[in-house]
Amino acid sequence: MFLGHSVQYFDQVSSTQDVLKQFAEANPDAAEGLVVVADTQTSGRGQRGRVWLDMPGASLLMSVLLKPVFLTNTQWPLLNMAVAVGTRQGLLNWCADIQIKWPNDIFVAQNKLGGILIETRLEHTRMTAAFV
Repeated sequence: MFLGHSVQYFDQVSSTQDVLKQFAEANPDAAEGLVVVADTQTSGRGQRGRVWLDMPGASLLMSVLLKPVFLTNTQWPLLNMAVAVGTRQGLLNWCADIQIKWPNDIFVAQNKLGGILIETRLEHTRMTAAFV
């Protein structure tokens, strides 16, 4: 697996997405699979500009750099679905009642466990990076 070979940890960030995007912009050849993890975020966000609040040290806050060059522009929405399904499948090892509230929320026993926010950077109408 290429995910997690490089991990950057922070006590506090504005958001893991912001840190990852800044790093990727400064390092366009950065390896796919870089993970940014933080204990707390001061400006976390969700879908459609919603605020994502966390309790310091009580949440898994992370972003992953992906470079899915095999996807065409029309296939980009499939990435969100694949991440949601993969997250659910992985969590089934620990909990049986995992549900996906499409398009991006993960629930356990009707309680929101987390959300998936995928932001992309486009270059010449081609996706070069996804920040999950």
